[in-house]
Amino acid sequence: MMASRSFLFSFFLVLVIANSCLPGEAISPLCHQEERLALVQFAHSFIADCSQSHKPPFGWLDGATWTIQPAFDSMPTYPKVVSWGSSDDESASDCCGWDGVECDKDTGHVVGLDLSGSCLFGKFPTNSSVFRLVHLQRLSLANNHFNFSPIPDGFGSLSRLTYLNLSYAVFSGQIPPNISKLFKLSSLDLSYNVDPFDDEKPLLQLSSNSYSLESLIHNMTTLETLNLDMVNLSSVVPLTLANLTSLRSISLSCCGLHGKFPSSIFHLPDLETLGLSQNNNLKGTLPDFLSSTFRSLDVSWTSFSGSIPPSIGNLGSLDTIHLQGCNFMGALPASLGNLTNLKILQLNENIFAGEIPPSFANLTQLIAFVLSNNNIAVGPQVFSWLPKLRGLINVGFGRTNMQGTIPSSVANLTKLRVLSLRYNHLSGIIPSWLANLTHLRALDLEGNPLMQGPLPHELSNLADLQVLAVGSNYLFVDFEIIFKLKNLQAMVFSHASIKFPSNVNATATKPKFQILKLNSCNLTELPQFLKDQDKLEELHLLDNKITGRIPLWLLNNNIDTLRVLALSHNAITGFESPQVWFQRSGLTTVFLDNNLLEGSLIFPSATIKVYIASTNKLQGHLPRPICNMTSLRYLDISNNNISGELPQCMGDLGASLVALNLRGNKFHGVIPATYTKSCKLKLINLSENQFRGRLPRSLANCKQLEVLDVGRNHIHDTFPSWLGSLPMLHILVLRCNRFHGPVRSPAFDVEFTKLRIMDLSHNFHVGLLPFDYIQKWNTMKGTDGPSPSETVIAISDLNDWKGLAKSRPIPQGNQFNTFESSAFEGNPGLCGNPLPKSCENHVDESAPLPPTLSSEGDEEHSYFDTVEWIIISLGCGSGFIVGFVAGKFFTDWKHHWFLKTFGHE
Repeated sequence: MMASRSFLFSFFLVLVIANSCLPGEAISPLCHQEERLALVQFAHSFIADCSQSHKPPFGWLDGATWTIQPAFDSMPTYPKVVSWGSSDDESASDCCGWDGVECDKDTGHVVGLDLSGSCLFGKFPTNSSVFRLVHLQRLSLANNHFNFSPIPDGFGSLSRLTYLNLSYAVFSGQIPPNISKLFKLSSLDLSYNVDPFDDEKPLLQLSSNSYSLESLIHNMTTLETLNLDMVNLSSVVPLTLANLTSLRSISLSCCGLHGKFPSSIFHLPDLETLGLSQNNNLKGTLPDFLSSTFRSLDVSWTSFSGSIPPSIGNLGSLDTIHLQGCNFMGALPASLGNLTNLKILQLNENIFAGEIPPSFANLTQLIAFVLSNNNIAVGPQVFSWLPKLRGLINVGFGRTNMQGTIPSSVANLTKLRVLSLRYNHLSGIIPSWLANLTHLRALDLEGNPLMQGPLPHELSNLADLQVLAVGSNYLFVDFEIIFKLKNLQAMVFSHASIKFPSNVNATATKPKFQILKLNSCNLTELPQFLKDQDKLEELHLLDNKITGRIPLWLLNNNIDTLRVLALSHNAITGFESPQVWFQRSGLTTVFLDNNLLEGSLIFPSATIKVYIASTNKLQGHLPRPICNMTSLRYLDISNNNISGELPQCMGDLGASLVALNLRGNKFHGVIPATYTKSCKLKLINLSENQFRGRLPRSLANCKQLEVLDVGRNHIHDTFPSWLGSLPMLHILVLRCNRFHGPVRSPAFDVEFTKLRIMDLSHNFHVGLLPFDYIQKWNTMKGTDGPSPSETVIAISDLNDWKGLAKSRPIPQGNQFNTFESSAFEGNPGLCGNPLPKSCENHVDESAPLPPTLSSEGDEEHSYFDTVEWIIISLGCGSGFIVGFVAGKFFTDWKHHWFLKTFGHE
């Protein structure tokens, strides 16, 4: 009997133990001691400093179109590792319960580690203890600050990883080849590792000859998500991507991609998201689409072209289209109206033409509708159905030939937050009913000169208004209205008549501006209300009548925020405490041109990107600190009295500089010869100085160079045929120097493939002008690039061409026939149309030589003759060149003024 009871008790105990281990009720094992120690050691490798963590915006406005761009996901930051137990704390020994740590329920091994936004700061150890967590499958270190550390090779040893996220982590340098060993990855995100002080400067790169994007991904056959935004790839898009059939999301924005995008990638079977924005040299077209899972398509700010295929209407799941800033043309297909799930449609900055199809009335889910800067006409018929899209938040119809008054039907778009009708032909007054759009955050009516009258007082009721742009409208503005807009952060006025209150309550709450633009408003001094501003990031007071020195209080009040200072076209003589102004500030962009600045040239701190101080009275030498300005992209100090020799480091700065303009100064010596293959220069203007010696051969490394002007110097060299190897060179000006010898065809196949203007006048060339070679230049013939009507040859020939005789008739064709006879003056050996001298049987070996130039280089035509040729003849087809030379440089730069955060949703 006792044995039976003992058996029953033992059997019952076995049942209890067995039941306690049923699936779903198992007791998870504690984490392994060696992994616990590895985690503690990893946490001790850094300090917890949340002030260093990246703070992504919740959404931002594009000032060119006033549209809300896609927001980054909110990334809450708090120091997760602070709560982890120490190595001798038995009560917290189970690391599987630590914040951000995930363990396998069966084995207890650490398989997931999410330390995103954990305020980790410090150098990432090359032998980090995290690499001992060999069972890791998911790892995120996003949104920390690893202080410019290289990504260690050790990540490649975590062979079980399926998810790796190192975004927003301030890693730098080359992506290690070992990452390519992670062939089990389904998600790889290395995006937005940028300089915290310059969020446009990528830190990671994958651009070596031996290791490329293709090398990185070719083994990752299970990859579903690839995000390399802001990684410097500098490559073509490999066809390998089209072989990764598991891909659902590809994001390669701002990566320096070039070449032609493989259309086969569009047809990946599971592709939902494709992001290629801001790869300016990436070409491609949209293919014929089949029914697919596409949800988001973004090729904005690339060189994609062609038309939108009608088959885009087959993409029934599509909810986001970003095609802005490309070269798309043709009519908008009516099939876009089939995309009833569409929420964002941005087509601005293209060449679309015609009208908006009535089928767009079906897009009832649309929240952003932007068509600005096309040849599309937005007429009254659009506003007959537009109010049906009651969910609209953003409307951008700038430069769409709108006429009449602002349509009253806009008042029915009660959810509207952004309204841009800039640069149209709107007339009348600004209607007071706009104040009924109570959710309005940005109102842009700039550039409607027929719109006049006072700014309505009712607008002061727009409590959420953050952006108000009414420049070039010739309005009367009472600043009492402005001071009532407590949340206003960006204000753009120009050509306005402004009334400042005579008695401003010093204790009253005023808006704190981040961006303030008061151009052409007849200001004679800085407005006094600026003394209350302490959050200014950009201050624009161009084309006023401001005199004297800029006071130090303006900087002191905004020392931590001021980045852009634009004071061009005033009568400013200097700055109070200039050394303090420029060395303590964090200025990135400074426009001081066309003022009365005197004294020595002083550069801002190493943060400077754009520095324009042309047409002043500056003297002295180029300061040595310029060698440390590795962020400098645009430098224009032309038309001053600056002298001395250029430091050799100027060639090294070519790795960051895009445009260099030193014209019209007193520089002398030789031109620095240290340009390397990393040269990014597109424009070099050294004309009207006293440079001597040879043209440096290292300029051949500047493969992006489009304009080179060394006219009116003392350069002593032969014709630089070696410059023909520069693939982007459009304009070459060598006039008024001591170039000599014959103009020969180059020994190698370098043919100035993009050249449009060459000026050799007032040199000492002799011999035959090789027209047979010149006629091979494709762009001059109009066979490459723009049509002949947009192309020009301008070879001014005032050299010693003695004895050219019959070999020198002026070539005939669309380009040469556009010139008047004055373009060929001073060339006694030339004949033929448009000159009165016939070429028939013409031989004149006794033709006199042109007069020798004096040391001052007196000449009949000034530098601006060449500029005028460029502006008139090249039109819109020349991109950067005309942009910079004709003054569009300022407009191009302005495009990025308002890429700022304006509050949270």
